[in-house]
Amino acid sequence: FGVRNFENLEKGLSEIYRVLKPGCTAAILEFSMPQHFPIKQLYTFYFKHILPTIGKIFSKDYDAYYYLFQSVQEFPYGQKFVELTKKTGFQNTKTQALSFGIASLYICTRKLYTFTKKRIVEADCLHLFISHNGDARFCTAQKDYARPRIR
Repeated sequence: FGVRNFENLEKGLSEIYRVLKPGCTAAILEFSMPQHFPIKQLYTFYFKHILPTIGKIFSKDYDAYYYLFQSVQEFPYGQKFVELTKKTGFQNTKTQALSFGIASLYICTRKLYTFTKKRIVEADCLHLFISHNGDARFCTAQKDYARPRIR
């Protein structure tokens, strides 16, 4: 819960992509807006009126809790967020609505690159197989690339 507070969401996702190792997965949990009656109406009423009032009683800061509601409303949840992750380079982004749509879990993977004969080939996965005689073979979802014997 915090990606929605990035000053620039696209730059923030690009930075997550940059520091993530190729082939690894990022899991992002973020608030979203429920879409179904009556959860949507109850959630909006609670988030807009009750939560800020409780926040004012305990922390003396009504605005911080009202900002929470505003930031959730403005966040591009669901398919819009999936498209943004694709735009920043992630692949195979999956989303799962949790708690009746109050939160969403986004699972996205950084592309994996393999190097072959002075060119780069994008692949979904990479496996290195070494046979009993020392020959190595890289297998990707696209092609197999034979490699010279490892000594």
